[in-house]
Amino acid sequence: MSRVLIMDDEIIIRNSAGRVLSRMGYEVEYASHGEEVVALYQKAHASQRTFDVVILDLIIRDGMGGQEALVHLRKIDPHVKAIVSSGSTTDPAVLEYANHGFCAVLAKPYGKRELAAALQKILEES
Repeated sequence: MSRVLIMDDEIIIRNSAGRVLSRMGYEVEYASHGEEVVALYQKAHASQRTFDVVILDLIIRDGMGGQEALVHLRKIDPHVKAIVSSGSTTDPAVLEYANHGFCAVLAKPYGKRELAAALQKILEES
């Protein structure tokens, strides 16, 4: 079973994406900001139960966002597979996601099809 870690500061987005992923057969964990996602990733990595994919919200109110969190995750695991999630369509990290270290982009609001396609693409490349 593939493991996915979702970071978003909006609980409704975390829970909605998590429910969809759980129904699709993924094991899901949640974080509300970058510091939390880094701690959860570090713990999972240390226990040999790594995450197959991390979905990172680009902008987090009052906390570390996806771009900065990815820098920290790469120090733990240089091969981390990360998807940037954002409502902004003009941010360079969204427009040129691969140049910013991400494997895919999910433009908010995204649905089940977009979520499934992004995960499938990344997991097939692994």
